[in-house]
Amino acid sequence: MKNIDAPFISNANKPKTDNYYKAVRMLDINVAEAVMVGDQLFTDIYGANSCRMPNILVNYMRYDDEEKIGIRRHVEKSLLSLYKKNKSYQNRLGDIQLKG
Repeated sequence: MKNIDAPFISNANKPKTDNYYKAVRMLDINVAEAVMVGDQLFTDIYGANSCRMPNILVNYMRYDDEEKIGIRRHVEKSLLSLYKKNKSYQNRLGDIQLKG
């Protein structure tokens, strides 16, 4: 991981909410002003929702040398496919691909 000279919390123990609140205190903002960007439904997004923090679920990026993905990733994939079929969520879940 490259150092980008930004504050961070190591071993955040997500989805527990303590470090979400610690992060907003570190930044001297309130929860409504923060946005959690994460690629894991059961940790990143669940924890942010527990804090009522706005959040964005991004696509999981797997490195070429990674062969194994966890059981949670398979469950997430199944849940997201169900959400995509529900019309009320179609503006919240997208297939946006960032190029960079």
